[in-house]
Amino acid sequence: MQVVSQTNAHLIGLWLQLIATGAYLVYLPQCVAILRHKAREGLSLFLPTFCALIFIITMTDVVVEMKRAYSAFGVHGGQRPDPDEFFANPATQESLLKNGLTTAIAILSDIIMVYRTLNVYSYHILVILVPGGLLVADIALGIWTVVTLSQTNKGAALVLEEVSVRVREFFIVAFCLNVLCAGLICWRIVRANAEMPRLSGRVMNRVLEAVIQTAALYCAHLLILIVSSAIGSNIFFVFLDPLPPAAALVFSMLIVRTRASTRASTDQTSTVMLSTNFRFWNTGTPPLESMVTDVEYGTTHTDLGSEVTRQDIGGYDMELWRHKSPGEGG
Repeated sequence: MQVVSQTNAHLIGLWLQLIATGAYLVYLPQCVAILRHKAREGLSLFLPTFCALIFIITMTDVVVEMKRAYSAFGVHGGQRPDPDEFFANPATQESLLKNGLTTAIAILSDIIMVYRTLNVYSYHILVILVPGGLLVADIALGIWTVVTLSQTNKGAALVLEEVSVRVREFFIVAFCLNVLCAGLICWRIVRANAEMPRLSGRVMNRVLEAVIQTAALYCAHLLILIVSSAIGSNIFFVFLDPLPPAAALVFSMLIVRTRASTRASTDQTSTVMLSTNFRFWNTGTPPLESMVTDVEYGTTHTDLGSEVTRQDIGGYDMELWRHKSPGEGG
């Protein structure tokens, strides 16, 4: 017995989507301001481009979902609306576009997590071999899922049909990828706090920082989708519909949070020089006098190469910097 019907699940999902979109729009101006500031400092176009794509997809998804709701619940040609029949057919133009947008936002989020992990680990290629393989599988499954949904006939219990297996496999791979990347990032944060306990702050602050830095809320969202799909519950649709703005909100919070946590340490930075070389795994530790790691919105600072005074792991665009010595000038 279903806790909620498929039609009501979509309606609740629309409400949650509107709430999540509103929260995302609250964070959006801060993200734009941060990206504009970093662009003037020479930030690559990768992050701004992906943020722009996420914004376009999120806004388009809201419009499509409202159009679906109008098509399902509105009166057309004098006929009484039949939302049950409408939502039971995944092959409508609105549903196909909705599924494509949801898949696209999930893939973009996964790409950002892999790129973020690469940055946090100083472009050590071996670190992302497994996440990279999962990302390729995720993209392939995402495309296969959209194609499968487009070929599915309408039915009264879509989530129980064979097509749900494809959708569940897609979200399982995405969940594994995000959990793995989150674990790698969290390990760096834990190590940083362990090495500098006097700068690590309160326990609750560290927990909140880890939750935001690792996009743990997005991982939890994916887990709910997997479990609800596995048991054949229509709760799946409650959380599927708001996925695009929820993902956009999580990564917007990450940008704003990491930027805010970095401002406290910017007064200790010195003139630096940029180096962005990709490296394979290296167990050796660079000399302290040559290592000041900027993790896009998080920074590792040294006090003239003698003592590490601040380390803030967990931003987007990892760049390796080194201090100029006092005699170098510039």
